[in-house]
Amino acid sequence: MKKIFQINDFNLIYTDSPKMDGGGTSIGLDFVNLLDQQYTGQKFNRCLEWCSGPGFIGFNLLLNNYCHELCLVDSYKPALDCAVDSVAGLDIPVTTYCIDQIANLPATEVFDLIVSNPPHFPIEVYQQEVVKKNNKRIYYDLDWKIHYEFFQNIKKNLSHDGIILLQESAWGCNHNTFDSILNQVDLTVSNYYNACNTIVDDYPIFYLEITHK
Repeated sequence: MKKIFQINDFNLIYTDSPKMDGGGTSIGLDFVNLLDQQYTGQKFNRCLEWCSGPGFIGFNLLLNNYCHELCLVDSYKPALDCAVDSVAGLDIPVTTYCIDQIANLPATEVFDLIVSNPPHFPIEVYQQEVVKKNNKRIYYDLDWKIHYEFFQNIKKNLSHDGIILLQESAWGCNHNTFDSILNQVDLTVSNYYNACNTIVDDYPIFYLEITHK
């Protein structure tokens, strides 16, 4: 069944069956607080939302003037179709790519802000009953394969002064978890931020800011 997530006067279409909201309508909204507190007054040209689903985070940033253009990347086409349907007939600068690897994102697509609330757990331990009711793709990045592919290939799409902001869970990783792979590709964790607001009780999110070395 189709549902509506409202951002200002914009209606973002999504569904709960199959599930498309991996936290974008709740913890994902904290990205606005992060930008307000840590990047005060900074405006970005092109924003990429990786693992975007229908684009809860990206549209929230675009429609609140934190960026000028938005690109959504996800492997699940129905979610991107919802994004396309949502902007039909509207003058909203959004492009979408249905790809399962960042390696397949053209090098011509360059961004100064990349955001994501990716799957948080490298092993199947998180709330098994919750996961069974939904889709594992939202929760699990087994052995960090999705993260590693992203890190290995995203550098070509990150502007020289661009930043990556990943929203992660302290139940799944910490700020040092990805140091080894980042060092291999000349990226680095340049900052580490706690959640700005307590949006979901007892769910410890934090942010990794990743930049070129």
